[in-house]
Formats: sequence, structure tokens, C-alpha cells
Amino acid sequence: MSVNGVPLFLTVNAVVNGYGDNTLVWEPVYSFGSAPAGDVHFAVNVNNVVINSTPQSFSYDVTMFDLNE
Repeated sequence: MSVNGVPLFLTVNAVVNGYGDNTLVWEPVYSFGSAPAGDVHFAVNVNNVVINSTPQSFSYDVTMFDLNE
């Protein structure tokens, strides 16, 4: 996970079996210092996801938007 090409440190949450579909959960360690001055775009890359014995990669973007903008 990155912002403007800068990788973020992540805290990966432990897997808890028995609650819904298979899920990968993490929390970025990211501080704005104060409220961001506009939208913030995060790039997410998840690698080595094994589906039917084949490792796959997924990439997508997430936008945290400023409601006041």
C-alpha cells in the first residue's frame, strides 16, 4: 500500500476462522498530522494470493475523499 508512490507501513490483523468469507485485513500506519487538504489516493497491491494452486496478484486504488471539498 502506498500514497504518492511512498510505501506505508502496515499492521496485518490476525486471521479469525469461522467469521464470513476468507478475508485479508490490514491497517495502514499513516498520519496526516491534521485533516488532509483534499482527497488522498492509496495504491494497493496484494501479491501471492493462491487461488486453485496458482499464485495471483491484485492491484487497485482507493480514494479517501474530503467531505468538505
